[in-house]
Amino acid sequence: MAIHKNDRGKWIAQVYDSEAKKMRHVGSFNTKREAQDAEATHRRRKFDSTVTVAEFAERWTVDYPRPAASTNKHNRERVKRFAAAFGTRQLARIDRRTARAWTLEHPSELSSLRAMFSDALKDDLIGTNPFYNLGLKQRKAKRDLKPDWLTAEDIQRLTASCELVHQPVTAQVMKCAILVSAYTGIRPGELFALERADVRETELVISKAVQSSSRTMGPPKNGKTRVIALPEIAAHAIEQTPALHDSLVFTTPNGKQLYQPSWHWMWNPVRVAFGRSTMHYYELRHFCATYLLEQGLSPSDVAVQLGHTDGGVLVQTIYGHPSEAAARDRIRKAVNGPHTDLTQDSQDSL
Repeated sequence: MAIHKNDRGKWIAQVYDSEAKKMRHVGSFNTKREAQDAEATHRRRKFDSTVTVAEFAERWTVDYPRPAASTNKHNRERVKRFAAAFGTRQLARIDRRTARAWTLEHPSELSSLRAMFSDALKDDLIGTNPFYNLGLKQRKAKRDLKPDWLTAEDIQRLTASCELVHQPVTAQVMKCAILVSAYTGIRPGELFALERADVRETELVISKAVQSSSRTMGPPKNGKTRVIALPEIAAHAIEQTPALHDSLVFTTPNGKQLYQPSWHWMWNPVRVAFGRSTMHYYELRHFCATYLLEQGLSPSDVAVQLGHTDGGVLVQTIYGHPSEAAARDRIRKAVNGPHTDLTQDSQDSL
């Protein structure tokens, strides 16, 4: 694809012809939008596959499965309504106008539909992804929430709240789970699957996660085992966790496997007592990222701890919530440190 403006003020649209191995002229237009629409129309003609929306939606999560079974189930549910509405239409005939109108009415389905059409693009069934870059704000996921931010003191208050609402054994399990989550950053499903054999002196091996929707044990979110640092505060919490199961570290009060419903029963009264009745447990993962950044670790280091494979992009854009006031303090200490005498000499010379 090539869209550019010529010296006469016209917008020129071109496409690459893979058979002729050269660019072909589509047309010249008064506006960039007209050129883009013409280019998209040309590509749709080229990729005029007979595969329908319903056909591809049916096999999508089979041909392009994600590592976690829960993610595949989520994706199937999120594209089902679109497939019912446009099932008989060819994939290549879904344009941006249709995609935008649908997303405005069903914003929670955008990420799954965009992923499905992206995979159709990989199969050469379409020329462009109509759900890409629509300029619409997505519904915020748990990891995107920006709460009244947590401090280390808040974590202590949160653990103290456990004793206000639960019997001793349940309270102790909750207190220890909160500390492990806050200072290691593991996901809830990984916490539920953690076994004592996964605990080393200064490390945790994260090799599995509980899929609450299917009540199965699977790999972590990205499908890869990782070894993470185990801070002393989290290691001590694991040591203090009641041994209610032969292998699992964290369980229900009667020693059963934790799933989201049983966890919510334990977590809900704690957050209410803490004073934040809508607080997501996932926010402890955000706290961990922020805490590590404020200890001077790089975003890429924090990404390793959280199990991200993007080198720290998500940490910088979503997970980390460093204090601006703390940042200013560090900057003042840096610029008023060993260079103070040099700064004074410079002022004296003025």
